Amino acid sequence: MKPRKLSATSNNPRVDKVRAPILMYRSREDHVVDDLSGILLKKGAVNTSVREVILEDSYHVATLDNDAPTIFEGSVEFIESLAGATPSAGGPRP
Repeated sequence: MKPRKLSATSNNPRVDKVRAPILMYRSREDHVVDDLSGILLKKGAVNTSVREVILEDSYHVATLDNDAPTIFEGSVEFIESLAGATPSAGGPRP
């Protein structure tokens, strides 16, 4: 099966309704999804901010690859920053 490539017409027309900040991780090298998906998300999400993080050491399923800790830790930090929480020094996160 050939990987599906996104086109400008495949963009979700409702992404402009998103109001919550977006944290987008993507691998620099992905053989399944090309860069266009992120470009379309950033272009379409006009009512919020999109923070893009490029992963250098992973491929398509980055949460199961070398950058998994970066994703997990960065996601927690992103949510904490939105909630105004301060992580406890060295302690477990709730």
